[in-house]
Amino acid sequence: MTPPAISPTGGWIGTTIFIIIFLAALILFGLRVGELVTLLAKARKEKRNDHIDERIGDFFLMVLGQRGVLRDPLPGIAHFFTFWGFIIIQFGLLNLILGAFNSSLPLLGDNHVFAALLDAFIVLVLIALILFAIRRAVFHPAQLKSFLHGPWDGYIILGLIFLVIATLALVESFEYVASNGAAWTPMGAFFSPVIRNAGTETSAIAYRSFWWLHMLTVLGFLIYLPRSKHLHLLATPFNVFFRSYQPKGALPLLEDLEEREDYGVSKAEQFTWKQLLDGYACTECGRCNTVCPATNTGKPLFPKEIILGVKEALFVQSDAILGEHTLYSKLGIAGIKADKTAEEQEAHHEPMIGGIISKDALWACTSCMACMEICPVSIEHVPKIIDMRRSLVMEESDFPSEVTSLFNNIERNGNPWEISNDTRADWAASLDIPLMGENPDADVLYWVGCMGSFDQRNKQVATSVAKVLKAANVNFAILGPEESCTGDPARRIGNEYLWQMQAQMNIETLNGYGFNTAADSHEQNGQTEDHVEKHRTIITACPIASIPSKMSIRSLAATMMLYTILCLLISCSPMAS
Repeated sequence: MTPPAISPTGGWIGTTIFIIIFLAALILFGLRVGELVTLLAKARKEKRNDHIDERIGDFFLMVLGQRGVLRDPLPGIAHFFTFWGFIIIQFGLLNLILGAFNSSLPLLGDNHVFAALLDAFIVLVLIALILFAIRRAVFHPAQLKSFLHGPWDGYIILGLIFLVIATLALVESFEYVASNGAAWTPMGAFFSPVIRNAGTETSAIAYRSFWWLHMLTVLGFLIYLPRSKHLHLLATPFNVFFRSYQPKGALPLLEDLEEREDYGVSKAEQFTWKQLLDGYACTECGRCNTVCPATNTGKPLFPKEIILGVKEALFVQSDAILGEHTLYSKLGIAGIKADKTAEEQEAHHEPMIGGIISKDALWACTSCMACMEICPVSIEHVPKIIDMRRSLVMEESDFPSEVTSLFNNIERNGNPWEISNDTRADWAASLDIPLMGENPDADVLYWVGCMGSFDQRNKQVATSVAKVLKAANVNFAILGPEESCTGDPARRIGNEYLWQMQAQMNIETLNGYGFNTAADSHEQNGQTEDHVEKHRTIITACPIASIPSKMSIRSLAATMMLYTILCLLISCSPMAS
């Protein structure tokens, strides 16, 4: 290792002072991170240790490769270079820190290739910062705005990053001149003609001054980071790694309904640790708002505000959750941003639902999950909204009056409308389609669904599908009146109990036709005979939710595939005519 050309601290006294400041910054940083981690540890448990291979692959693609961020090209590319510049600059930072002890990183201490790479990223990060600043200050994208806090946190972050790279460039430039070119860097060589007239001694003083300024800026950034929007820098890698690998559209199961004391989430501490980690990881980029159909049609839902609202509600209650007054709370800065608005301050006296997060916003969600699909850091918005709806529906009976008839009709009629379920097979009366009761050995069950059975337009789709199956000589049948609504509409509104009741009833119906008959063996005449149920297939155009594993049948979960019915193609098919 090559020691630095000039000691940046000037001697052991300066090095001692640096050690004290450095350790103090680490302690303050560690205390805040410890609080954040403890809040997650006290949350509800959730297993996210499956699909390890996929998790590792997605970590490389989404975190290191910035795949999600690059969907929005201009800010995405700027963020890509900022991200990698931040990583490269950290190696330069380690070199500068070791310089206080007359040492440097192995292989990088006097490496001209690394020096050129570092300076290239300084320039790229500077360009990215200019783009970010112009975007925020000139164009004011609506997606970057927030109701909970103002824009200053973003500007503070940009300012701190600028100070980091500016002071680093000045350190390199003055060290180059003070060392007479021994500490070579492209930045130093480029700016040396401008500052060479200052002389070697003056340049050495300037070098040490800017070294201290650079270090203080970095350490200040370190302290500020875990209580700013830049907390996502720490949380995103973990949030991406622990993302959900459930089928798209699936919702988390609410288990043991008969034994639970609560049926949803009304307080931040009732969420799981992963749901709270989402708040830490939010970059506040607002991409979720741009694709949300409710937001784009003027509804009072902004998915980003849901995530920030949960995080704010968590920080509001952090002292109570942790059970003690932490150092940060004693200083009056626990979880509070530097640019807290009047609305955010008022939120400290409001409940999470109906206060920090409005009920109208929760009811506006269509649960389409477009927000989750576009999110570059794998935040899961919809499950949180459904959990809060469950609290409103099953604990408080507080839901829009329009859905009362939906709940009643599903429970009484087996469909969302005031239509007798006995007429579920009337659409097929002239098609000679057998019911499952008439053809229990059918290879294929066509699960028609409520829309295909009762809606006039969708009856045409069901008819076309049936004609195609018949023309292909598929041995299929329908359940007719034995089929009932899956309960999925009720579930997405928040009525988990009604959904589970419907799911269990449908499961029992399918069990009766052998869709859950496992392989079995018995002994006959001294020989063991194996009986394996033949493969059974269910096709459907009904957007059924995933069946919970604890109460499901394996064949239903595996074979109830969501066949996308191309209505026009089927209707125009010669077989459908």
